[in-house]
Amino acid sequence: MGAHRLLGLIRDVVDFMRFETDHHNIVLRPSPFTLLHHTAWKVRTVDEVGYGGSVTVENHPCRHAWGLGRHAASANYFWYLRDPWGSWTEYFTGIGQITDAWIGREWDVPPAVWCALKPEDFAANLEPADTARVP
Repeated sequence: MGAHRLLGLIRDVVDFMRFETDHHNIVLRPSPFTLLHHTAWKVRTVDEVGYGGSVTVENHPCRHAWGLGRHAASANYFWYLRDPWGSWTEYFTGIGQITDAWIGREWDVPPAVWCALKPEDFAANLEPADTARVP
């Protein structure tokens, strides 16, 4: 994966890390055990974010989770959906680009600039505990 660098954090919520110019590629969350919080799928436009999310929800209404919205820290458009395994998946576009001159910091920002409210269980790992543990 190459070297990665801590970009900053939203206090007691997440730490952002990257290995390219996207604002982040990895987000770390406090957890009692190892888990995959979500996968993210970069698309070309906000129209593709909306299309992917709406087609998924049309075929599987229970998979809608959070979106369409725009994140505060990374400025990208997003739509989160529940995956079949109890984690989340995200369509996104327009993520902020940064350079090596970036100085990490702590943010005190909401998770989204505009969007419906984040689901209360968004930070939770919904995978069964016995499959999420790494031996």
